[in-house]
Amino acid sequence: MSQRTISLIGVGDLGGAFLKIQTDKGYPVNAFFKDENKLLKFQETREHNSKKVEKLKLPRELVNAYLTTDKNFNEIIPKSDIIELTIPSLALPEILNKIEQSFRENLDRLSKQVTIVLTSKGADIETGLTPYKLAKKIFPKRRYPRVSIVLTTVVGFADGIAKGEPPSMLISGRITDKKSIRLIKALLNPGYFVMEHSFHPNDVCLTGMIKNTGAILIGICEGIKTYTFQNGLKIPIEITAKHTFKHVVMGEMRKIAKELGINSSIIEGLAGREDLDLSCNPEGRNWSFGYRLAKGENMEDIISDIGTIEGIGATKYLAQKTDSLCIGTLNKLLNERITLERAAGIILRDFVPLRLSDSEVM
Repeated sequence: MSQRTISLIGVGDLGGAFLKIQTDKGYPVNAFFKDENKLLKFQETREHNSKKVEKLKLPRELVNAYLTTDKNFNEIIPKSDIIELTIPSLALPEILNKIEQSFRENLDRLSKQVTIVLTSKGADIETGLTPYKLAKKIFPKRRYPRVSIVLTTVVGFADGIAKGEPPSMLISGRITDKKSIRLIKALLNPGYFVMEHSFHPNDVCLTGMIKNTGAILIGICEGIKTYTFQNGLKIPIEITAKHTFKHVVMGEMRKIAKELGINSSIIEGLAGREDLDLSCNPEGRNWSFGYRLAKGENMEDIISDIGTIEGIGATKYLAQKTDSLCIGTLNKLLNERITLERAAGIILRDFVPLRLSDSEVM
């Protein structure tokens, strides 16, 4: 492993945690920043700092830091054996195409075997491609037979990972990429990860999207605290209700997974049930987004404070692919075609089987 060239693009919360794991094991990493101010600060202090990760001191001799716009990008990326993309799904098309261009222009420098590691789970609304399918389209086997695409799902928060807490990780790829899966397991396992693998990478992408929308739904319901239906029935929402919501959302996730043809073991495993359970608390971006929406905060203000909310794009995508009432309602709410009160009534009526007609819901 020490002889392999590792590059990481996107030094945010998860990117910082990945840097910490790899440098703790003594692996040198080329880290590419998007923000020049963050790069300059890092070069000066050698500390990684973000909203959700405490300051991490990283060894100067093991981290070479650059901007993604730096000319070194086209020098370093084609010679990399492992390229980790810890970036939001919205940024993925641009970066993947940038990597492909650097490959195309430097075929003579291209590493013998390249493993591209994806961490985002969103989907492109226009094309309908998941991150995995997008990467496979940009790097077709006929043109890049030595490029493997591997997806990682971390069931844990970046701050906890950086501190050494024991999270779980699911690594997925095609069965033909078994060597790359083993390689990434070795690279990212500091000894305390619970590591599993899957040969259904696209199903894992879709499951992550469904989970993100589910976390928003649960956040909205918890943020309401109490809800009074038009017939006068009042529902208190406290600790017990949270577990009820998780149970009902899992049922909804199973139905959507069946519609989309997702392997049942994926929806019931780390990427589905377990990640949903972890995500539904103030540390989870999607849950926090839903919770704060229910408290009356402006959507743009929440996003500005929290950052990328993958569940928003996932909701738009899934609304086109499924007949789920909850997903359709959430999509209308996010597009301001329905009020929060109306949306909450529909969602709660679906969650708590009260057998109310639409006319009875406020």
